[in-house]
Amino acid sequence: MTESATGAQGAAVGAGGRRIHRGWIVLGSVVFVLFALGALRFSYGVLFRPMLEEFGWTRAAGSWAYSVNMVFFALTLPVSGLLYDRVGPRRLLGVFGAALVVGVILSSYGHSLWQLVLGYGVLAGVGFGGLGPTLLATVVGRWFASRTGTLMSLGFAGIAAGQLALLTPVAWATEVLGWRWALRGLGLLTAVAVGAAWVLVRDRPEDLGLSRVGSRPHPEPSAPGRAEPAELAAGAAMASRGFWVICAVFAVCGFTDFLVDLHVVPLLLDRGGSLLGGGTVKAVMGAASFFGVLLSGWLSDRVDERVPLAASFALRVAIFAGVLVLPGLGAAVGFAVLYGFSFMASAPITAVLVRNRYGVERIALLTGVVILVHHASGGLGAFVGGAAFDRFGSYRAVLALALGLSAAAAVLSLAIPRHRPWTRQQNRLAFPGGRGKEHASGRARSRA
Repeated sequence: MTESATGAQGAAVGAGGRRIHRGWIVLGSVVFVLFALGALRFSYGVLFRPMLEEFGWTRAAGSWAYSVNMVFFALTLPVSGLLYDRVGPRRLLGVFGAALVVGVILSSYGHSLWQLVLGYGVLAGVGFGGLGPTLLATVVGRWFASRTGTLMSLGFAGIAAGQLALLTPVAWATEVLGWRWALRGLGLLTAVAVGAAWVLVRDRPEDLGLSRVGSRPHPEPSAPGRAEPAELAAGAAMASRGFWVICAVFAVCGFTDFLVDLHVVPLLLDRGGSLLGGGTVKAVMGAASFFGVLLSGWLSDRVDERVPLAASFALRVAIFAGVLVLPGLGAAVGFAVLYGFSFMASAPITAVLVRNRYGVERIALLTGVVILVHHASGGLGAFVGGAAFDRFGSYRAVLALALGLSAAAAVLSLAIPRHRPWTRQQNRLAFPGGRGKEHASGRARSRA
């Protein structure tokens, strides 16, 4: 089969006879998966109180399955990133999708804490980790040549759209049918989304005789005396100071995100709200998150990506301060909605930070490590929130802790190094005569 004939299979004919690049179809199928994941992942906070009431658990005990889910989500991320870099996404979709769906269905039939921890915590956690950010980063990196932040934000907006569209129906189904049937319905939706993506996704555009969306057929040569930034090996990247500053920032992000995600509906109920009302507020959080993540991704392609990252944490400082100072249900609703604007604002910036400093060749692995830290810290935040409530009878202490951590993260965001660390290969290219290169390399390393 000729290249042109093969390439024809990679495009669909749109209005006016114009062909849609297959990359957009691949990305769309992954966004649909993320849509289902968004509804499933954020529904746990809606189901949380009904589960506690059925089993008679404390909030700390009920937080265990959610925290274990975050830990296994986190542990799976670098592994899935490495596998996606080596194997490609198509064959792995079925593996991670099966783990997620089986875990959700098992959870819906559970009658003890260990069953919920095994189903939702371990199996679903592995599925979430394999079908989330590393899958999206792989597809965007392999199928698109530019606009990484905008495209990542589109993917994460799919998560927010799932939260917006389905959390109110999930709350209604929980009140009418019970939390088990609500969870089973979400599992079925996830199975359909994963199946559709498995049919449509291909590992690389080259497999269909295509180039990446937006790539130049004949790239301009580098200017004399200038070398293109070389890819930095994964080990060297993870050893750099800048990488661990990024990880520290995202550790705070995860702690505060999943503290709020799990405990915002119980907070609303504690202040006089209803379960259906709490589900609706959480859906509105999804709407705010939808716009916040799109704005964040758009800005990260146009300004220094550290600026919107720092701004998202500054917003959190104001939000946490407000809910601590102002009592009542109205303040809690305002807190939830406003927090939604920052909830996933940092998500598309992750891949931009990694790509701009360490290249695209190991983007899935390095992005996975950063999000591992994010979600491991998120599991801690979810558990600490429940334990703090059980100890003090309110969330005030842990909300004050989240405020202080957010302020520190805003400062650290601006301390992330601006440029890529230099490699030995770049140094040899930039200083072919050999004189002065050790001095320049030392300065570059100190900047990293």
